[in-house]
Amino acid sequence: MAVLLVAAGCSGQASTQEQPEEPKGPGLTPGERAAIEFYKAKYVDGDEKRAQKLAGKDRTGIVRKSTNGPIEIQPMKGETLTESRGTYYIRMPDQTYIRVEVYKEDGEWSVFDHESINQIEINQFADEDSWKRVERP
Repeated sequence: MAVLLVAAGCSGQASTQEQPEEPKGPGLTPGERAAIEFYKAKYVDGDEKRAQKLAGKDRTGIVRKSTNGPIEIQPMKGETLTESRGTYYIRMPDQTYIRVEVYKEDGEWSVFDHESINQIEINQFADEDSWKRVERP
């Protein structure tokens, strides 16, 4: 009987490790979660395969591993968000920014485009009062 319990416990752990942990934050939309999933794969976990799966091999750029500190996210000001497309700014723990454009096709979210951006673009296309804080991306 103990062997069955151990085997059942091991099989349960394997299935939870396959699924990425949901980001912890206030009312995140599916588009925001997709952008954060890409951020985490590329900038936190350093998971090149996952980042490439989300963005395509030619668009991932440098993948690095860093701490999983709090980030902030918001949609691009003036952007029309839909159920299947959105552009988001992410303020990383080191106070630098990336822009991530995501879309949903055949039920799967993917990254259409992403890039590091500067403070001038943030000042122009972000709303300082609209950041959502995400404690554990």
